[in-house]
Amino acid sequence: EYIRWKAFRETDDARYIGLVMPRVLGRLPYGPDTVPVRSFNYVEQVKGPDHEQYLWTSAAFSFASNMVKSFVNNGWCVQIRGPQAGGAVKDLPIHLYDLGTGNQVKIPSEVMIPETREFEFASLGFIPLSYYKNRDYACFFSANSAQKPALYDTADATANSRINARLPY
Repeated sequence: EYIRWKAFRETDDARYIGLVMPRVLGRLPYGPDTVPVRSFNYVEQVKGPDHEQYLWTSAAFSFASNMVKSFVNNGWCVQIRGPQAGGAVKDLPIHLYDLGTGNQVKIPSEVMIPETREFEFASLGFIPLSYYKNRDYACFFSANSAQKPALYDTADATANSRINARLPY
């Protein structure tokens, strides 16, 4: 199963590939209560929980922004993970909507990834963006490349392989 994916993960090229997930809200829907359009009266037809009506963008843009910030601050893209060390993605749009039952919230990430799943995705070669519940920010806790770390006879060599499979290194 997934033979081509597994074969790709074994290549040296996979070390330089970062697959970021999930998508994030690109902006709030246009409307008088969210983002008014000044030149004409326009209300974007977003029906609260209807997922497909929102503008979703790749979280890779947020990850790339964090890489640029790290490069500007350090001359190297090493501080790109963790909430205090450059992995935070702040000021994400959160859409509040009312369907007649009180305010509901559309979270700014396509799905909410719990901590345990974040680790699983990271070990499978993905860079997950984890959203903080009831907040307007999220965080990249890991920055693993798509490369699968090699297993060696010694623990030190295997640990070194894991470090080398991370994008900052």
